[in-house]
Amino acid sequence: MKNLAQLASHFRRAAKAFPAAIAAEVEDQGKAIEADAKSLFGTYQEGWRDLDDSTRSERVRLGYTSDDPLFRSGALRDAVTHKVEHVPGGSSVFVGVEPGHTMLQGPDGREVDAALVMGVQEHGSTDGRVPARPVFGTVAAHVDRFQHAALIGVMARTELGHVR
Repeated sequence: MKNLAQLASHFRRAAKAFPAAIAAEVEDQGKAIEADAKSLFGTYQEGWRDLDDSTRSERVRLGYTSDDPLFRSGALRDAVTHKVEHVPGGSSVFVGVEPGHTMLQGPDGREVDAALVMGVQEHGSTDGRVPARPVFGTVAAHVDRFQHAALIGVMARTELGHVR
């Protein structure tokens, strides 16, 4: 910028672009968080207990691999989605498994809500038979990375990163 008038003009353009830039960046970060969460299925994370031998045997009997935690057919992983909500004053993103949107086949052949299954997997069962395997808790530990990426993305979309 050669003078303050040019700088002020640049900031006005950037300010006008802010709402659309924030909305687009929230969508992009929602996709990134969803992908990050999905990448955890089938891979042991720090603190996750190994699958029990009986679970491994049952998985093989049903035609699945023996040792991919939280991953059988991929249906639970695929139930993870993101949804962006734009309201006056801001945008928010939900990443998770929405109740009532996806039904899975239970071990007894009955359908069960994927959100319920994910909740038990995330926190473990109250009787201790299913250990906690936090997916969203693990992703939340990286929230700073997503916040930083969002800030950089908004700056790039509004040309704030190009002030000279």
